[in-house]
Amino acid sequence: MQTFPVKDPGESVDLTFNMASNLPTSVVLNGSITVVVSVLEGVDPNPSAILNGSAGLDSTLTQVVQPVTQGVSGVLYEVKVTAATTLPTIVLVLAGALPVRNAQ
Repeated sequence: MQTFPVKDPGESVDLTFNMASNLPTSVVLNGSITVVVSVLEGVDPNPSAILNGSAGLDSTLTQVVQPVTQGVSGVLYEVKVTAATTLPTIVLVLAGALPVRNAQ
């Protein structure tokens, strides 16, 4: 699982999930993207509220970009992305940990 830099609850940032190393030659991301947010540490009764719109693909079609905003200070979120590819038998899943803390 990758770990993203600490985010302040007042910030809005893009989380980038680089899936290139798991893609065979000539296969790119394509189709549906699912993003699920859960809490690894701390308490947030509605963790999916950090999602700030839909996930999208970068111009290389090898990375998923998910905008996030707000969050509860002291919570460590898990953001898990599932993405289809141009090869129907390959579906990729990548998770990232997002720590949210008030800036000091």
